[in-house]
Amino acid sequence: MLLFILFTVITVCLMLFIFHHKIFIKTSTMAIVMALGIIIHGVLYHLANSHFFFIKMLSALTITFWAAFSFSIILSIVYRRFSSLHIVHPLNRFGIGTWIAGTSICAILIFEQFSYWRPAVLFLSYVNVALWIYYLWLSFQSFHEIRRNLELNVHGILLLTTVSTQSLVLLLNVIHSNVPLILDRVLISMGLTLYAASAFFIIRHMFTPGWTIEDDWANTNCILHGALSITGFACIVSSAIGKPYILLLWIAVTLVFLLVESLEVWRLIKRLRHYGFKQGLWTYNVTQWSRLFTFVMFYIFTSLIKPEMDWFVTVRSIILTAGIPIIFFLLMIELWLYETFLVHMIRKRLTHQMR
Repeated sequence: MLLFILFTVITVCLMLFIFHHKIFIKTSTMAIVMALGIIIHGVLYHLANSHFFFIKMLSALTITFWAAFSFSIILSIVYRRFSSLHIVHPLNRFGIGTWIAGTSICAILIFEQFSYWRPAVLFLSYVNVALWIYYLWLSFQSFHEIRRNLELNVHGILLLTTVSTQSLVLLLNVIHSNVPLILDRVLISMGLTLYAASAFFIIRHMFTPGWTIEDDWANTNCILHGALSITGFACIVSSAIGKPYILLLWIAVTLVFLLVESLEVWRLIKRLRHYGFKQGLWTYNVTQWSRLFTFVMFYIFTSLIKPEMDWFVTVRSIILTAGIPIIFFLLMIELWLYETFLVHMIRKRLTHQMR
């Protein structure tokens, strides 16, 4: 109860700050909640005792961020800024997928960690399904515009259609014990279909004249393997497909992971040569949270595989051993960059108000 009171006060204070300064978050800001939530649910929750007080605090803090960001989105509706901020640009609409995935993971954290909040989980699931339907309608409009406009800088944000869909499968199977198998398979199939369409547009864009890896390859392209990983996670949780197909999917995810991260290293080298360390690497962007999310999702998917072949056991062991320090190293860097960004933005806003 003390924890509930403490984080309620923090949440209210954040909301008052957002209201007073009229802060409207970027569409994809909920990616922060996605990344933190999946680290807690998929890594910390299983490494430590699920009832460990520190885990509960981190879960409550993540839910606080979700509530504050949601309040900012609602505030944009009240001040009639919602459309200009989140809907007008056809690519930006896809960022709404982070709202669905973020809500799914927060609802799962509430269900697992805070039993006295569970009545709210059912309500959140209904809201999330309604938001997902609206999001699909917007996404189909955007796909149509992308098909006609080759000049749009298409990137991995499109794959949030898959991530959001599979997050619903996870949410429904965690809070309900009798989800129809046909529903799980339909949702997973929809997610894979959206993945195929998104990957097609991303790859097509890479072959347009003038495309360069240092300027046009986006952080969000790592969702190429992250979207497949969460699909595998959803398949295991829902038991939608058999073990042999799970193994084939994991092999596909691993190959895509190696390919995408090799391109990421190439891009890093090119950016350091062209722009130097600060501009080429050490600059905060909300899309960077997508890399953390995808690494964690690949770790979780790998941890849930039960291998029988010796080579698979060895590969799995290497991934799980190396995964933890890599994930927390990336998390520390991202928190450092985010803290620097927040301090800069607050100082800038205060300076502007003093004038």
